[in-house]
Amino acid sequence: MVLSELIRLLGGTRKASERLGISQRTAQRWAKGTQKPGKRNAQTAERLWREVTAEPWSDTEKQLFNDMLRNQPQARRDDNLQDLFDEALFRRGGNRIDRDSAYTELQRVLYEDYGIDFDDVFEWEDYKTWYDAQASAAAA
Repeated sequence: MVLSELIRLLGGTRKASERLGISQRTAQRWAKGTQKPGKRNAQTAERLWREVTAEPWSDTEKQLFNDMLRNQPQARRDDNLQDLFDEALFRRGGNRIDRDSAYTELQRVLYEDYGIDFDDVFEWEDYKTWYDAQASAAAA
């Protein structure tokens, strides 16, 4: 992530400072590269970067995520869980090692934080149908 690019995508230093919870002067320093964010601000900036650069979820992705968590409404609001789900199963690009790592972490978080066994709740047939349609469209 490049901070100056994030600030540009957020609409300038004033809007970026509001979204990041920092002063406009700090946003200006970040944009120029004369100041680096602390740990908490870096995490906020990273979350916003993912938010503004992410591709919107397809209807299939939304449906699979919501169906998987139909009995755990609080899990649907877990940003980390959403990121892991997207990275493990839907994000284009990246490499297999990162996707496998995200998949393993998704399974762990679901089980440890919400008591959900991924393989018991995920609709693999619906995912396969979506995946095959994407592969066919890419080949055309």
